[in-house]
Amino acid sequence: MSVEPQSDPFALWRDWFNQTEQHMSDAVGEMIARPEFGESSGKLLEAFTAYQAAVKEAGQKYMGFANVASRDDVTLLGERLNAVDKRLGQIEILLSQLSKTGASAGQSAGKSPSGRPPRTRKPPAASKVTPNDG
Repeated sequence: MSVEPQSDPFALWRDWFNQTEQHMSDAVGEMIARPEFGESSGKLLEAFTAYQAAVKEAGQKYMGFANVASRDDVTLLGERLNAVDKRLGQIEILLSQLSKTGASAGQSAGKSPSGRPPRTRKPPAASKVTPNDG
């Protein structure tokens, strides 16, 4: 009576693992297929959502009492700053375009770089007062 050694020492363990995995998969599949599972999952999700909303509201109230900005306040501030930054960028672009077109239009019309027409009229010469005149 001779016993042949197995070529894979983990074959028994692998078979047990695969069978256990199959049984667990079948059991979970049956459990999920029941309507009671869907109902209880829905109720659990509703309860968690209500809890999350209550915690958020309590946190906002606490931050208000502590006179500290909440996350929503900081987010709103960031959005406003982005909007202001975008508008400022547009204004810079418009000013740049105006300065380029204004400089070229002013030079062609004979205007000085300040945007005013050149001074061609000279002020009257100051009369010289001699000490003997008075």
